[in-house]
Amino acid sequence: MNMPTATAEQRTNWRANWLTCIQELADLAMQRATWLNPDSGNPHYSFIEYVTVYFDDLLLGGTNGGYSARIAEGLLSEREADAASRLHLLLDDYKSPTDDYDHHAILADPAWHRVVATAQEAQAVLASLIAQPDEKIHLLQASEHAFAAAGADVR
Repeated sequence: MNMPTATAEQRTNWRANWLTCIQELADLAMQRATWLNPDSGNPHYSFIEYVTVYFDDLLLGGTNGGYSARIAEGLLSEREADAASRLHLLLDDYKSPTDDYDHHAILADPAWHRVVATAQEAQAVLASLIAQPDEKIHLLQASEHAFAAAGADVR
C-alpha cells in the first residue's frame, strides 16, 4: 500500500510538533514547573497530554503505523526515527507509579527519569542531524506557552 506524501506545509507543521514534543519530554524542570502549577490553566501541560500528543496527535502509535508510516509520508528520515526509537519504546512502556494524574509521583519516579534522560539523548542526536534553525528552536527551547504555563521564569 502506498502512503500519501505529506505536503511541505504538513511536513513543517508535523515536524514542529514532533520536535516540540521531544523537547517537552526532555525538560524535567519545565515539567515540574508546568505540571505542578495549579494556576497554569493550560491542559496541554500534563503527563496524559504529553503521551496523547506523541502517540495520537503525531500518529506515532502502533495503530497509526508509527515511525515507518511517517517516514513513508516523507515527514522524517530513517536516521531521525532511529534517534527517537529508544525514547519511543520507553515512553510506550512507561506506567505511572500510582495513576496518570499523579504528577508528583510521576516526576519522582526513577522510571520517568529514564524516559526524560532518553528524550535528552534523542534530542542531542537529532540536534546533530537537523540543520534548519527553526526546527532546532522547537527541539531545544521551551516554548513561550510553556513559560506562561509555568507561571515563572524557569530558564
